[in-house]
Amino acid sequence: MPSSYSGIERIWEELLPRLAALGHDVTAYCRPGVATTDTHKGVRLVTTSAPGGASAETLSHTRSAVKHALTRDFDVIALHALPPQMFAPLAARGSAAVVSHVHGLDWQRAKWQQTPLGLGAKVIKLAERRMAKSSHAVAVCAPYLADYYRQTYGLATTVLPNGIVPDDRPFDPCCDVLRELAIEPGQFVVSIGRLVQEKRTQDLVSAQKRLGFKLVIVGEGPDNDWMKQLKASAGDGVVFAGHRTGHALETLFRTA
Repeated sequence: MPSSYSGIERIWEELLPRLAALGHDVTAYCRPGVATTDTHKGVRLVTTSAPGGASAETLSHTRSAVKHALTRDFDVIALHALPPQMFAPLAARGSAAVVSHVHGLDWQRAKWQQTPLGLGAKVIKLAERRMAKSSHAVAVCAPYLADYYRQTYGLATTVLPNGIVPDDRPFDPCCDVLRELAIEPGQFVVSIGRLVQEKRTQDLVSAQKRLGFKLVIVGEGPDNDWMKQLKASAGDGVVFAGHRTGHALETLFRTA
């Protein structure tokens, strides 16, 4: 924090200040170079080390953050997503309740399956098992995840779908982006997110061919075979809009 660029970070950006506003004492642990102040919207920011580079910093930072948290008098330690759950047993050594929040079965993602010997997927699967054994409570964002954890581990979870922030302020669309993409308000469907295989953007492309609506795909992804196949399979009714931010992105959200 502060951040607004990714799903997990955006959830904390919205959730933690609300908890602080309710009177709770909230601390967010940040990796080096992220926090620019000691507090953000009422949330205390603490930076701990994250050695190891891109391939290891999630685990190393989680370990340093949990070790620091165990020296404080917290009531709850919250671990978000599966890789940090590697240190759920460490967090559970203290007096705080360990609450975990899961958004998907990350070990199924091609990104981790395709690491050498599938090591990335194996590490995340181990983290999942540790979470199931050590967390006092687990929240999941969809019913299928609740089914999976009940069937696999006999674990009862709480389904907490991702929320939105209602916004009824007057809004003037960005006509430039509508003209650029050759779309009309109310006449298109929009997909906004990272372009990776497990998000099933290919299903939207197939549906567009059958149903005839215009499909605008916003986001970027790796230049791999799947991406090439996705673009090759798209007809004239599919528009790849690339990365969009600010007023243009808001326009696509509001006028779809």
